[in-house]
Amino acid sequence: MAGIGVSTNIVPKDNRLTWSGLLDAIRTLLANRRNPVTIPVENWDGKKEEQKAQVLDEAVKEKSAHLDYRQFVSVIMRNVALPDTADFADAIEKLGLPIATTNYDLILDHCLKRFEKNVSEIDNIDNHSDFVYHVHGVWFDSSSVVLSEDDYDNTQVEFLSAMEKLLKGSLGVDEHRSLLFIGSTKGVVDKHFSALYTDPRFNHLTHFTILRRATVKQLLDENPEFLNALKANKLVPIIYGENYEELQPFIAGLPTSTNENPPIRLYENRKRPRDEDVAYIE
Repeated sequence: MAGIGVSTNIVPKDNRLTWSGLLDAIRTLLANRRNPVTIPVENWDGKKEEQKAQVLDEAVKEKSAHLDYRQFVSVIMRNVALPDTADFADAIEKLGLPIATTNYDLILDHCLKRFEKNVSEIDNIDNHSDFVYHVHGVWFDSSSVVLSEDDYDNTQVEFLSAMEKLLKGSLGVDEHRSLLFIGSTKGVVDKHFSALYTDPRFNHLTHFTILRRATVKQLLDENPEFLNALKANKLVPIIYGENYEELQPFIAGLPTSTNENPPIRLYENRKRPRDEDVAYIE
């Protein structure tokens, strides 16, 4: 499951690719419209990203019944640069796993010459090497974007249904793959994934998230949902190093589908990662 860190690694210095940068850009765009929508500082500063999105949603609806705040996602992201190739994207592809993302951009899709497939279109993953699965929507289809608290609530059933198809294993009807998060931080315990961890269909699964050591410590200090997921053995952090620059070489060094140790052994809960690469919480 590719997060924001994948896109910002491939296209650095474009703040629109981060949740906070995108939301700030929408807020600025609204304030500069002919009929401005102004968000007071007290309704913005210190809020979580999904709360900021909710503030935008409610402010736009109050101003105009025919507008949806998600339409401004399309306006802001339509000219994001799309590189033709990227070593990081190639390293992810070589794992040989289905590639899904919470990102709205098409950076991975473009680099890997794949088609985008929205969450509502996922039926099976037999031909997963042709697609990047967008579980939170794509920028050019504003109605598909999941960003505010209401968006998460309204799409939870659809999201879990898509996860049932994405995580279906190849070894039997009752088998499921685990998720491997790459480039995600707080997103691994958003409303959708938190619901996934407690859904009876996936209750036997442990998922993995690749993080910097400092990021693990920060999440443990600041995010109770992250700590709870670790204690419940729903989520295991794999530490790739101290600096962001170490992520790509780490991904490139993981077992691939052409290795003697194919990734299905790890991602279908048949083998845990090496102890020295995992941060366990007592």
